[in-house]
Amino acid sequence: MTPEWRSERTIALFLFGLIAVSPPFLAIFAADAFLFGIPLLYAYLFAVWIVLIGLLALISGRGESGAESGGAAESPREP
Repeated sequence: MTPEWRSERTIALFLFGLIAVSPPFLAIFAADAFLFGIPLLYAYLFAVWIVLIGLLALISGRGESGAESGGAAESPREP
């Protein structure tokens, strides 16, 4: 994945997160309902948080080799 795609996807992920926690969406889940004993609004916010972290992990390319993902390549130590 090229750096341009990463930056575009990161911006899209930011906009998704911004929309997901905007007041109109939060008002939908602000009902007096519970999901497994947790207020629905809290469950929604927790789910959005988990999804954002998961998508960010996919975008950042954790599974790629060190050279492509920006990690430092291992080099032998010099005495």
